[in-house]
Amino acid sequence: MNDFEYLVTCLMEECVEVAQRCSKILRFGLNEREPGQELDNEERLVGEICDLRAITKRLNNEGYLIQLLDSGFVNEKARIKLMKLDAMMKHSRDRGCLHG
Repeated sequence: MNDFEYLVTCLMEECVEVAQRCSKILRFGLNEREPGQELDNEERLVGEICDLRAITKRLNNEGYLIQLLDSGFVNEKARIKLMKLDAMMKHSRDRGCLHG
């Protein structure tokens, strides 16, 4: 395994940890605290997102992401994603699947 493969493996792990924390939030709520845990689900999700951002920063700093994370590219991709998200949420509401 080389440095790139190692970092991408870490990236995958962090993505899974973010997904797992989202699942816990949906099942138990934002403010639920697992027994023996200092932080609630919301605080733990923020921590996982920070970990994910740290790995993407490292990939960027090592030159693997061609400095895209520090450019307008990310902002444009995020803008497009938010537009798609709004459209999909509207579609879900129109079908009666999303409430509130």
